Amino acid sequence: MSVDAGSQGARIRVFDRACDFEGMFAITREIVSAPPFDVARRELDEYPSKHVVAYVGEKDPAGVIGFCAASYPYWNAVAILDYLVVALAQRRNRLGTRLVSRVEDDLRAAGMRLICVQTIAWNVEAIRFYERLGYVVRARLPRYFDDHHEMVWLDRTLGNQD
Repeated sequence: MSVDAGSQGARIRVFDRACDFEGMFAITREIVSAPPFDVARRELDEYPSKHVVAYVGEKDPAGVIGFCAASYPYWNAVAILDYLVVALAQRRNRLGTRLVSRVEDDLRAAGMRLICVQTIAWNVEAIRFYERLGYVVRARLPRYFDDHHEMVWLDRTLGNQD
């Protein structure tokens, strides 16, 4: 299992459903009060699969402090960044950037050309984060999540990084 030790003592390693699942949901609950946990559990039950890359950030003694996953089921070399969650106390230490970078590296190695992500429009912090990483807003879809919440769609080219 590949481990990347970086800033602030956080390590990045491949997601292991058997030991990381509950930790990932704990930090999600900390951030989002009413996420679609049942849907996410069903999706994550399939991890790892041949069309998904997923990593966790962990730190002793806290355990899982971040999670990032992307899927690439598309014939046209387009991947979707499905999840990026970093514990509130661990933000601003580049963990999110490192997690996304590891996922993007794997996607690039798998031949993906583009990665897309969607977020709710009021999450300006997330939109700015992705823009700092080179993602570009491509669409804003009113009432996407429900009658009151707009979705923002961003993407980024995954060119070779020689």
